Amino acid sequence: MRLASLDGLRGLAAVVVVVGHARLVLLGDPTFVWPVPAELVEAGSAVGGRAVWLFFVLSGLVLTRLAQRSGFEYGPYLLSRLVRLYLPVAAAVAFTIVTMLLVPRTGTGFGPWIDTHPERFRVTDVVADLTLVSGVSGNLSPLWSLQWEVLFSMLLVLYVTVLRRAPWWCAVAAGVVTSAAGAAIGSALLQYLPMFAIGVGLAFGWERLGSAIARFRRVVSGGPATAIAVAALAAAACQPWATGQLLRAGFTPSVVNALAVGADAVASLLAAVVVTLVVGFDPVLQRLFSSPPFLWLGTISFSLYLIHEPVLIAAARLAGPVPLTVGVSLLLCLAVAVVFQRVVEGPAHRLSQGLRRGRIGVNGPD
Repeated sequence: MRLASLDGLRGLAAVVVVVGHARLVLLGDPTFVWPVPAELVEAGSAVGGRAVWLFFVLSGLVLTRLAQRSGFEYGPYLLSRLVRLYLPVAAAVAFTIVTMLLVPRTGTGFGPWIDTHPERFRVTDVVADLTLVSGVSGNLSPLWSLQWEVLFSMLLVLYVTVLRRAPWWCAVAAGVVTSAAGAAIGSALLQYLPMFAIGVGLAFGWERLGSAIARFRRVVSGGPATAIAVAALAAAACQPWATGQLLRAGFTPSVVNALAVGADAVASLLAAVVVTLVVGFDPVLQRLFSSPPFLWLGTISFSLYLIHEPVLIAAARLAGPVPLTVGVSLLLCLAVAVVFQRVVEGPAHRLSQGLRRGRIGVNGPD
């Protein structure tokens, strides 16, 4: 069954990523003063950075539910999935090259985020960005996540075969712990691929989770939101205390930092799990995220994710990294994403479905 509310959640996550990059553009304007406390700005930045992790969890959930359907065949699935990902990526790379030719990325003074982007596409950069799995060039930085999407897509059957033998909560727990360990030691492979396992575990336990959440809502007054808020506040309050205790116990700052990074990853991944479950099962949020505006965002989310960065950079280089430029460029990102979805992503999606001969449908863009 299609999970419409999760399509809307994916759309919101894409917007969060775009707004996070818009914030980085504004760092190039030394005169800009944030209208909210700095702590909220930093918190918003952290949420933007974790939105991609939510994409990984959702992909694990959606593709596992796809693999559980009768008639699933790995060969047609993999071919269609690669077409679904690589055609829009190739078009996004071409779009980025065009924007770089029209608005050269030369000169500095536009802020640390814009200034650190490569000035030109080399042949090796194009090859890296079109193949993805060996790493990306940085000319179109959102592609970094697509390399992990491709790897997971190819390994989907392995994930499903191995993890279905364990209780669903074991898969979720193993994914969270392994990913946090990868973050602590600085291993991208160990950090990102286990995130998909979290979604795989959620897919295996989806129906039982729905029943458990329904019982929880009947017992806990105010639904899950109250318990989630209390737990989040308690965790936030304990982190500085725990860091201080570890330092006083004689742990070196590098060890404490690694533990803090791991703990932050655990908290962020558990938050992704909670958000997915609440949006997936809470009746109010289901209706909200299944409403036309959110479903529209879900439809263009992959396109928006792919093309927003070159639009933001080109606009800032043309008119300066000032609030008005950023506001206009955000609207332009939405407009370009709509065109990109209709011209590139939509046809690629239909082609991928045709390659599966219409047997299985994918739950929206991943």
